[in-house]
Amino acid sequence: AVLVGLLRDLAGSLPFGVETLALSSSSWVLRLLVPKIERGFLFVRLLTAFIFLATVPFMIAGLSGVLGSPKVLGGPQVGMMIGSAILSTAVLPLFFYLTGRWFGERGVLKQYELFG
Repeated sequence: AVLVGLLRDLAGSLPFGVETLALSSSSWVLRLLVPKIERGFLFVRLLTAFIFLATVPFMIAGLSGVLGSPKVLGGPQVGMMIGSAILSTAVLPLFFYLTGRWFGERGVLKQYELFG
């Protein structure tokens, strides 16, 4: 999160450090919550991802406002933030499927029966 935030800060127009702080703090909070939830259910994984994807833009907007950025958080911006989080969450089942196939657990050693 820190590396992605720094790259986005370097490429973006917001005050330096806003995206880094928003991404790293959101991922830190998510890291505290993840051990307490059951990750086996797809709905819980999607809900957790949606919460993360929805809170990061609001944190960025809030931090930008505190630092004096001229961007105003209005109705259209909130709708775009929520819509972006919904669309990103809708794509996640495909992402989970592909990463599960590419990086899923694969047994390297085969177990053979020694005694017949």
